Amino acid sequence: MISALYAIALNAGAPRVVRGARIEHVCGNPGLTPEMDRDYSRRIVQTALAAVGTAVDQPTLFDPAAVTPHVPAGAP
Repeated sequence: MISALYAIALNAGAPRVVRGARIEHVCGNPGLTPEMDRDYSRRIVQTALAAVGTAVDQPTLFDPAAVTPHVPAGAP
């Protein structure tokens, strides 16, 4: 789950929670330039994909700021 209200999601028992940006723009920030917003959104989505592949035994928060992004060769 990607959520700006990650504490609520964790307390509700969601197994994997990715910290989103803002309530009205969970996977982006309209205050950024289009290029920076795309990179920011990509980092959140990459974190979510990594979270899905991670085994957890309790509600776990994944923070896009703490994850080293993986950019496939040839990606824009």
